Amino acid sequence: MHTKALIFIILLWSAGLLAACQPVNTPVSIPSTPTPATPPTLPAATAARATSSSISPSATPTLIPTMMAGELAVVSVEMQESPYFEPMLFTSVQGRKFESRDFSMGDTRYTDLSFFDGSAVCIKNELDGAALMACQHYTGDGTQSWVDLTRDGREIYRIDTGGPDPTNHLQGLWVYDHHWALETVYIRTHPSGNEVSTDRVGEISVDGVLLNDREKYDEAFGFQTLRGKPYYFFRRGDGMGFVYDGSATPLDFDVIPHYGCCSEAVLNPQAWVNHVNFFGQRGAAWFFVTVGKLTP
Repeated sequence: MHTKALIFIILLWSAGLLAACQPVNTPVSIPSTPTPATPPTLPAATAARATSSSISPSATPTLIPTMMAGELAVVSVEMQESPYFEPMLFTSVQGRKFESRDFSMGDTRYTDLSFFDGSAVCIKNELDGAALMACQHYTGDGTQSWVDLTRDGREIYRIDTGGPDPTNHLQGLWVYDHHWALETVYIRTHPSGNEVSTDRVGEISVDGVLLNDREKYDEAFGFQTLRGKPYYFFRRGDGMGFVYDGSATPLDFDVIPHYGCCSEAVLNPQAWVNHVNFFGQRGAAWFFVTVGKLTP
């Protein structure tokens, strides 16, 4: 196998937040749920071999991949402490200071395409010439929510998203290779006396199949297309990882922050056309990670 010594430049946060806080929505009444068609069977994700590199990240603007996952390079930078939010700043254990303006490869960052359709937060896309639109709704009393997906105005899918929360229940609507993918957040509420705590659980549906159920994920989040192929994170038990084009790669992190609202949204995974950036935490240690394909 021929190996090219290629330099992978890390991308950092630019202006904007990947997951914005949810705007106030006027509650609406929930209609009856149509019976969905039997969803197609998708191929199960297969494990990919991750090869560790003996080269550690340097304290220079160019960083050598610390792990390979198929055609993807994974660059991990250990930080001295947790990052500052405003502005985004952190220092590597080698002493290099990082900030959002340091790095750019001329890549294109995906932008938030959500909009209001009346009282509902919606996202539009197009698949094989058909118009897709996913919208987030609430019951009349505002205590429960759901997201529906229509194709040319006809509902083809609906998923329960639980109780109210500042974070959008509708996170993304993507298309690739004649497939659609819908990312939603289910809100679990835990009343305790006069207080109510919540858990945000990411769920990903592809062509009507809920991947959380099919792959036994406790959570799936951060869906995007990376170089035109599907990519997302998952958590199963105590293990975390990502799936790229059907192949799974484990990640040695206890936590990957996501669905953060307001100032904490800067820690959410950030989607680019050719890369994804995210933060990971293992014990007390923090890491900044970039995953993408090496330039040819």
